[in-house]
Amino acid sequence: MFLVVGTHLIKSGRLDEAKERLDANGDRMRASSGFVFRYRTVAAENDHKLVTITGWDDEPSFSAYREASRGAGPAGDTPYVEVVQDFYNLEAEQLAPESAV
Repeated sequence: MFLVVGTHLIKSGRLDEAKERLDANGDRMRASSGFVFRYRTVAAENDHKLVTITGWDDEPSFSAYREASRGAGPAGDTPYVEVVQDFYNLEAEQLAPESAV
């Protein structure tokens, strides 16, 4: 599995707009081949720092989504101060506490 972790620092007064944009991206992802899951989180220490975590079958699935979605979002000024994406290949998976197995 291929994971994408996006860290979004949000401009003051534009948090709702940022959440709407991120969730619209999530809606587009759901329709994409190879999409597995998506989480939108908020940092415990900073409500203007949102992190999205998405899972894909593989890197080509994510790349195809990204290429297909170029220009799909609103143009112009964004609500973000900064956006950083990190990419990971899943090596191990533990889904439930041992006591639940």
